[in-house]
Amino acid sequence: MRNTIEFHNNHIKKIFVGENDEEKKHIKGNFTRELSAYKKFAELNADFVPKLLQYDYKKLTLILQKISGLDLISLFNQNENELVNDLNIDKMIDQLISIDAFLYNNKINVLQTSPRDLIYDIDQRKIFLTDFEFTIVGSSYRQILYDRMFKNHIYNTTNVNLRNLFLYSLKKRKKEFKLYCYRKLKNYIIKRIRLFLPLPKKKEYQNSQINVLY
Repeated sequence: MRNTIEFHNNHIKKIFVGENDEEKKHIKGNFTRELSAYKKFAELNADFVPKLLQYDYKKLTLILQKISGLDLISLFNQNENELVNDLNIDKMIDQLISIDAFLYNNKINVLQTSPRDLIYDIDQRKIFLTDFEFTIVGSSYRQILYDRMFKNHIYNTTNVNLRNLFLYSLKKRKKEFKLYCYRKLKNYIIKRIRLFLPLPKKKEYQNSQINVLY
């Protein structure tokens, strides 16, 4: 089970591919969730996600706006002085706080987000959130973006000073993420309760095996 991504001048083409019938069933679920997320973001005029330009449900294909930049893992592997010195860590964290609040306020649960899914556009000095294959719209359990910043080998990045400055600054501002303590407690309680409840029999995203709390 894999995706094929083609890069073009102004857009990218994402093709969802399954090798057999079982994989194709799960891939269709991934495609449906990502398409639903992009449509929801477009409806809400979210400016921190790439624009959905076209889609083909039969071919399981998305055409998306191309964002020029580096994901946060790649960014923290940079040692180019001009690039690194131009970064404003506080403004980057401002954007993360704003994105997290937007997701929370609109009941959008972006599961499995990691620093790899956050693209920093150097020219615009703006962070974009990408990859919504495991995104549930209208979920009662909502991931906290702050917690996801410590995933995906961020501690293995090579620019130690920049990485540590970012993480230190982020930790100092943890409580600025909307209702952080309340959400942390709520998510913990939902997890505990979820252990004793059966999975719903029918959901829009039932065709894909993902570990999600409804």
